[in-house]
Amino acid sequence: MHPNDKIITAFFLLFLLLLTGTFAYHNLEGWNYVDSVYFTAMTITTVGYGDLVPSTDISKLFTVAFSFAGISIALVILVSIGGEYYNKERRLMRYRIQQYMNNRDIRVKERLKKQRKRLRSRKTSISKRDNVFSLFNR
Repeated sequence: MHPNDKIITAFFLLFLLLLTGTFAYHNLEGWNYVDSVYFTAMTITTVGYGDLVPSTDISKLFTVAFSFAGISIALVILVSIGGEYYNKERRLMRYRIQQYMNNRDIRVKERLKKQRKRLRSRKTSISKRDNVFSLFNR
């Protein structure tokens, strides 16, 4: 499954959850749709200002079941969205490190090649004494 498909599915589930709660509270409590969406969102996000409260026994029972299911589903949705973002950043970082290592390897190989070429191009032989003193003159 493509990462964008997971995020689209998560938002679809969140929308479906909001829709379910909205229609349930509209029918059970007789609230208008704005109040129903508002109460559903406050229930799912566990904010609960307390300005709207279920009044019938059936709507209270629905709220208990909906809270357990809605909060769990919302948490899973948020975790999946965060996980996809984290995986995207991790893949990007891995790509950048790989690019850096590839470039570094190329630079090291080029430097070694230049050193070999320079050593081969020397016409005169260097005595051991000259070689030792050349280490200190760098």
